Amino acid sequence: MTFLLITGQENTGKTETIARFYLELLRKGYTVKQHWNPLPTAKIIASGKLKDFSIELQGVNSEGKQITIAIHSATDDKDRIDELEKFINLTKPDIVITSSRYIGSPRTLVMSIVGSRYCFEIPLAKIWNHKGVKAKVLSNYRDKVDSVIKTISEHTPYNL
Repeated sequence: MTFLLITGQENTGKTETIARFYLELLRKGYTVKQHWNPLPTAKIIASGKLKDFSIELQGVNSEGKQITIAIHSATDDKDRIDELEKFINLTKPDIVITSSRYIGSPRTLVMSIVGSRYCFEIPLAKIWNHKGVKAKVLSNYRDKVDSVIKTISEHTPYNL
């Protein structure tokens, strides 16, 4: 089991980033095996009304191997982190994609689940509105983050 961890402070776009990656995995042919909470859609993401979600995907990776992916967007507190651990124990995925606050107790609890398994962490930053250009900067930032995630996920050990 390997982990892809999206980290950042509150309101840095962790759930939105994971949701965009989920949509990318659907485009690649992965399918939803089961889900909890409403599934994110491009329309919901664009509306800014995205809710936390947990999804188990299945599909064939770039090496031709059937795999499962557990996506769990919320790890803001102990209850949500306990849900992550139960979700992992239930689905026994090959890959876990989740989030964590960058510092503090939530991060410590998430890392205790990761343990000694492989984990690649992508830290997110907060984008401030400077001279009214936030929308343009944020769009560019999202594109760059998505590009990094896509590149990492296409290579070992993920091979998506």
